[in-house]
Amino acid sequence: MDPSERVDLHGMNAGLYEQLVQTVVDYAIYMLDLNGCIVSWNAGAERIKGYRAEEVIGRHFSLFFSEQDCSDGRPATLVSQALSKGRAQDEGWRVRKDGTRFWALVVLDVVRSREGEIIGLAKITRDITDRREAALQLDAMRAQLFQSQKLEALGQLTGAWPTTSTTCSPSSSTRPGWRSTAPIHNVPGACSSIFSMPASAAAR
Repeated sequence: MDPSERVDLHGMNAGLYEQLVQTVVDYAIYMLDLNGCIVSWNAGAERIKGYRAEEVIGRHFSLFFSEQDCSDGRPATLVSQALSKGRAQDEGWRVRKDGTRFWALVVLDVVRSREGEIIGLAKITRDITDRREAALQLDAMRAQLFQSQKLEALGQLTGAWPTTSTTCSPSSSTRPGWRSTAPIHNVPGACSSIFSMPASAAAR
């Protein structure tokens, strides 16, 4: 196989790879240059973020971050980490073209030339908003279950107190015309007599 045939084969493989990337719609797959500007765009990126290729190519990928994240320098930090370590991963809120937010799982990998030189960054973004909401709901259910278990344990603990019958001292139950009735149970240390109406009043 002569060199020209090798070049044609390489070009064909590159074309097939591009077709493969464009058929993926569940992931936003695109490339950034070394400064973080967008140089390619796939159908998944358009579906998830809402921008067409002509609207974003050449713009900085901080376009998809919140104002607070941009103020904190988060986009630049991710690019720096990817260039220094070969990969960067992040999870957080991203902003669509229409202003709505989605929870994104993001990976940036360096792209190297045949000579090993870094020529850009491959960025893959997945919308995991539904998964995050499901996890939050599960955490809330677990918290409710834990609280109910604590209340049940507390109820069992209080129910295990010894059952005692106590009466008031003679000095507190000898008021003229009053008589004591059945004692209160399960109230340790408390005066448990219940006083009824005077007998003279009941007779009327």
